[in-house]
Amino acid sequence: MALPAPKSRRVRSFILLKDQERIGYLSARDSMLDAGNGREPVLWIVAAFLTPANRGQGLILKYGEILSRDYHRSGAVGARIAANNARMHKIMEAGRWKKLRTTRRFTDYILELEAPYQAVRRR
Repeated sequence: MALPAPKSRRVRSFILLKDQERIGYLSARDSMLDAGNGREPVLWIVAAFLTPANRGQGLILKYGEILSRDYHRSGAVGARIAANNARMHKIMEAGRWKKLRTTRRFTDYILELEAPYQAVRRR
């Protein structure tokens, strides 16, 4: 994972690397969100992208683990998933993510971290 330039004040952008090759992009911003316990700070995942050749290998989860270990060790993390993205909904349900809000177009998920996130290992 590398931090590219230029960087915004509000959004942290990361280039996703595998063997020093750029294979994707992830961006996140700190925000305030009412998750049922009043307004609390949340690291909101704004965008995540992998090149087609690197999809389906669990790399988004692995990069999430690195992000939480190096930049956001505890607190809440949020993500908005499009309604038609069945694969990501399945990943969120398999993890400890809870649904915060659902509309016809998207579902908001939130994950409370007490320690850095651990990606699910394939067997």
